[in-house]
Amino acid sequence: MFLGDLVDRGPDSPGVLRLVMGMVAADHALAVPGNHEQKLVRALDGRDVQRTHGLGTTMAQLAEEPEGFVTAAREFCRGLVSHLTLDGGALVVAHAGLKEAYQGRSSGRARASALYGDTTGESDELGLPVRYPWAQDYRCEPPRPSGPRACSTCPTSSAGAPWRPRTAASSWSRRSRAPARWRS
Repeated sequence: MFLGDLVDRGPDSPGVLRLVMGMVAADHALAVPGNHEQKLVRALDGRDVQRTHGLGTTMAQLAEEPEGFVTAAREFCRGLVSHLTLDGGALVVAHAGLKEAYQGRSSGRARASALYGDTTGESDELGLPVRYPWAQDYRCEPPRPSGPRACSTCPTSSAGAPWRPRTAASSWSRRSRAPARWRS
C-alpha cells in the first residue's frame, strides 16, 4: 500500500514512480495520491505552481526521462483515487487521513481532505498551514454486532467490540485500479 508523496521526497522520483506504477499494474500493490502527486500533475499540465518542497528536483529528473514515461506518470497520478475502502469497508486508507463523513465520497472536499487534511486556518513559523489533529478527537460510531474488526483507535469503543465504518464501498472504488479481491 502506497500512501502518496511518491515524488519530491528522495533522490529518484522517476524510479519510485516506475516501481509503484509497475506494482499497481501487476496487482501487487495499491496506491492513493498525496498532495505532492497532485502538485506534480498540475505542473506537468503547465499550470503555474511553486517549484518548492522538492518539486523542482522532480521536474528536473523528469526532464531527463522519455516523454512517454512522463505522460504515463502524469496519467497514473491523475488517475489515483483520493482514498480506498478495503476489507469490506473495515479499512479506509488516505494520504492525510479522512474523517468518517468523507469516507466513500468522491467530492472535491473529500479529495482535499484526503490529500491535505483539515487545517486550523493558522500558519506555522514557516508559513505552512497548521493541520487540525482530527485523529485525537475522532470517535467511531457505536459498535455494531455485525463487524469483524474491533476499533483499536477509538477510546470510546469497548475493547474487542466489533466496529465498521458507516459508509460502504461506492462506485468510485469499483472504478479504481484496485484488484477486485481488494475492493469492498
